[in-house]
Formats: sequence, C-alpha cells, structure tokens
Amino acid sequence: MSSARTATGPGAKCYTEHDPQSPWQPWLACTAVVLALLACTVGVAPRSILTPVVGAPGIPPSPTASAVTTIETRQPASETAAPSSTVASPLGGGTGQIAFHAGPESRQEIYVIQVGGGGELNLTNDAHRDLTPRWSPDGKHLTFVSDRDGDLEIFVMDSDGSNLVNLTDNAADDRSPTWSPDGQMIAFSSDRDGNLEIYRMRSDGREVVRLTNNLAFDESPAYSPDGLQIAFSSNRTRDYELYVMESDGSGLRRLTEAAGRDDYPSWSPDGKAIVFASERTGDFELFRVGLEGEQPENLTNNLAQDGSPAFSPDGRQIAFSSNRSGNYDVYIFDLASSAVSQLTSGPDLDGDPSWRP
Repeated sequence: MSSARTATGPGAKCYTEHDPQSPWQPWLACTAVVLALLACTVGVAPRSILTPVVGAPGIPPSPTASAVTTIETRQPASETAAPSSTVASPLGGGTGQIAFHAGPESRQEIYVIQVGGGGELNLTNDAHRDLTPRWSPDGKHLTFVSDRDGDLEIFVMDSDGSNLVNLTDNAADDRSPTWSPDGQMIAFSSDRDGNLEIYRMRSDGREVVRLTNNLAFDESPAYSPDGLQIAFSSNRTRDYELYVMESDGSGLRRLTEAAGRDDYPSWSPDGKAIVFASERTGDFELFRVGLEGEQPENLTNNLAQDGSPAFSPDGRQIAFSSNRSGNYDVYIFDLASSAVSQLTSGPDLDGDPSWRP
C-alpha cells in the first residue's frame, strides 16, 4: 500500500486555472514492442497519453483470476496542497463515488473514493497493472483493464471487488471499455486484428463484433447516453481527432479537426456535448464541443496537463486527471463556476476517473 496518500473533498483548497505546473509526463498503455509495431503501420506514434503507465509491463502471465477477497482501505492523511497563486472558493455538492486507478508505474490498482471526502478503497489489490475503471449503468459492476494474464484484457467485477471475470481472454491487447446505457453491451478497443479497432461485445464477453476497419488506431470509445452513437479517437488522418458513428459502426463523421491530439471523449448526460482532452494549445487541456460542429471551448486553460475527463451523472461537474500539483491526481471541475477542486493527493499516478451512476 502506498503511503502519504490524501483524499481531499469539497472543503479542500481549490486552485485557479493559471498556476504554473510541472512538466508533462507521458502516459503509455501498451508494451514497447506493440507500440513499435503499430507505429510502423501508419507512420505515427500510437496512444501515448491518458493512461498513467510507462514502459513495458514486464509482468509474467498469472493464473485465471478469481474473486477478490481482500479490500484494502487507505485512510486520509494530512492534506497536501498544490502551489497556487489564487485560492478559489470550495466547491459545494459533488456527492457520489468515483472509481479511478492509482499506484506506481509498474503496479496500479482500482480505487473508489467518496467525492465528499473520506478514505479510498482498493478493489483489486494485486501485483499487476489495473487501469481505466468504468461503472456499469446500474452502478453494481466495474469493468477495467489489467495485464494480470500477460497482456491487456478487459475484466469485470462487482462494485466491492468480488466476482472477477476476464471478458476478453485472448492474446491481443484489449482496452478502453465503455458500457452501453442499457448495460447490455461493452464497446472497447483491441489490436486483435493487427491494429487498434473499435469492437463491441455483450456484457458477458460473448458475440464480439468489429465496428471499425482501417489501418489507423481507433481508440477510447464512449457510448452516447441514448446508446445510439459511439464517439472515439482515431489517427486515420495522421492526427488524432474525434469521430462519431452509429452504434453498429455506420454513419461515421469527424467531430474535430485541429493540430494536436484530440482524445478521450466523454458525453454530457443530455447527449448534447462531448468533453475531451486536446493538445491543440501545446499542452493537454479539457475542451467541450457540441455535436453540430461548433468551435470547441477550452475549459481548463492552464499550463498543466489535463486529461481523462468524465462527466458527473448530473452533468454539472467533470472529474479529470492533472499534474497541476506536480504529480498526477484526480480533480473536479465545476462547469458553473470553473472552479477546480483536488480530490486525491499523493506520490502515485492517479487517473481515469469514472463517476458512479
């Protein structure tokens, strides 16, 4: 268990959007060998951000996963505040739970934290990399990505960490799971056919269907709130942009077009907008764009690296990961006030937050 981790709630110090921050640290999500092979396919570097893992796994295959029986609790320590030139008012509201991954580069776990403050529960607690948790629509299950069998697979577990099941279980890298709103389907990205494409499967892992088919990297799928569309990121024009397609893979259209990588889409609960991470300004910021081709709006606009956005269920706030404190932690952005509140604090890499419905 990592030491000196702090959970901070709405009463913690909040920071303005113009504080000088530490340099960007690259976040990788696959092995060095796979990255090199995929880069040769289309002539650009594959995914290198938004999943705080660096380098090759270096972890041998493990036996088939069984139900998790131990849940580790990390209690709040003394508050560690990031440097700030101006202190904003504490945020109100923001109830609920957020799942996220945290840990050193070689070993990350899935945690759950109460937004109002409190300790963190380690739901996985093993010696592998467990990444990108996503809540099921009913809040009873979590999917996540793990390399515990030697490559990246998609697992599902109950909300308390029990009843762990490998949904993909193949020799490819499978990542970026997203639930359909009815809980029947899970879309994900996989290189099982030679390069990263978007696939769909039933929530029990059956009936896998390929939705995209090209030589580019298609990643980070996200179901729309009505389940009729899927947004995702692709470098099919040699620069990562956001695309939207019907949930069956038809009707593809490009949503963004700018120099710099656009990635990690998250739909607003009303389905009218998408928030995403973009480096079009030179560093990664959170942007919001409508579905009708409007000019994207820069929400964070600071010198830090901001990524992994996730709308709250009521659409009023956005959880995200940022290094504005000098280390990657989870923050909450309030859309009404533009205030930013730090939720986690510690020496680990915290990322990919997901709000519980």
